[in-house]
Amino acid sequence: MNNLILIVFMLLLCPLCLRADIFDFDKGRMGKETLRAYAGRAVSCLPLLQTEDEVFREDLRMLTNIGAKYIGRAATYSWSGNMSLAAIEAHYKQVAERAKICHEADPQMLLQAGVFEIIYRDTANNTPIPAYVFEAFGKKPEDRHFDYDSMIKTYGPDAADRRPWGNDASAVPDIRKTETQMYFYWQITRYIDAGIEAFHLGQAEKMAGYDSRNYKYWDKVTALARKYAKQHARRGLALFDCHTAITSGGMKIGDRHICDLIGAGIVPDETEYKDGAYMCRICDYRDCWLQWIGRSDGGLHPLGFRVEDNFTILEFDNYGGNGKPFAPTFQAFYNWGFDDITWFALQPSWYRDQFLMECDIYLKNHNLDSEGRQQYFLQAPCRRLVTEKTTLTYTVKDPARKAEVTRLAELERASCRWEGDTVTITGSHDYRCNTPSDRCPNGFGQEEVIKRIFAGENNRRP
Repeated sequence: MNNLILIVFMLLLCPLCLRADIFDFDKGRMGKETLRAYAGRAVSCLPLLQTEDEVFREDLRMLTNIGAKYIGRAATYSWSGNMSLAAIEAHYKQVAERAKICHEADPQMLLQAGVFEIIYRDTANNTPIPAYVFEAFGKKPEDRHFDYDSMIKTYGPDAADRRPWGNDASAVPDIRKTETQMYFYWQITRYIDAGIEAFHLGQAEKMAGYDSRNYKYWDKVTALARKYAKQHARRGLALFDCHTAITSGGMKIGDRHICDLIGAGIVPDETEYKDGAYMCRICDYRDCWLQWIGRSDGGLHPLGFRVEDNFTILEFDNYGGNGKPFAPTFQAFYNWGFDDITWFALQPSWYRDQFLMECDIYLKNHNLDSEGRQQYFLQAPCRRLVTEKTTLTYTVKDPARKAEVTRLAELERASCRWEGDTVTITGSHDYRCNTPSDRCPNGFGQEEVIKRIFAGENNRRP
């Protein structure tokens, strides 16, 4: 009896031990606390499944070390330009091979693909439409390819709204059009077949014209994809998130959410320059209008339970700067003149650690539900494109590996300048949270602090 009391006491002290299976689900069923657990271990790691072999292996090591479970934007070709059918097929083949390796390393790991608000003329026109796609939409199969011109967004005040990239080779798709719905459904099902279980739909409301009457088309696409997942996904489930307009609490049909999560930019607000750091904070949107925290609507969740605020993961987004580096824009977009991840990458390492911990503490103590449970979550940045040149220094552990260190840095499109055993790496196009090593000389060094946050070691008190 005494041993039983001791075991119960220890489990109460360690809530994660009480539910060692909290990340397990199967046959298309996921409970509220399991989804909450995945949101609490969400990261952004773009594009994990498409990098060079050495880079992939190192990033997978990092992800398993920190305990990441929800790997945002692990794959996408939406922004890859005009692609041949061979390139498209090679993409899905690589994703399937890499996803298998990830799931061998951690069977609970949930990988996300991005299916964004852009279509390319040749990519679409080079893609044949399988019979099952026609049949899912109640149509007789045809021997044809997707038609780019039948998917282009037709509403909006001018061509710039429809083709914001300034050319006729790419455009914003219109989700109201059946061809577009079929195209998104096809991409999602191909990713499901490759082992992907979650999908980021980008600026889904933009593709719906920011008109709630058009959300029904996204509802149709996601419902068909969920049905496909029940039969074909590795655990019978597909999860969806998307960006939403700042005045929106999430796409809904009546009281029912369409997406399982809301994916929002963290968009921190400037506070002060101190000790070499351009500091920022996150807060409730009522304290700073550009914040998302507190905006998400409640309602009936797609997985069948009710939420007071739909679970929201806050990512470090990349969208360029405003041309005024290190100038504050208090209570306005851009963080000291940069996008979220670029601002973050340009800060000293000690402040990057501090900011992540401050965000984690804030989110664990604010905007909780009526049971005191977390609803807004830090999507820790593990790998993300930066829009300014960064400079890092690294001292090689094994001088015999200097040529290899140079090669690894150059894979990241960076240049190296050596002085003895120390290299200055300039221009890495991605922030990587990895602990710097001979296998990752361009790591920014937040791996261990993210691991501590995920392990619950960060103080929960403000």
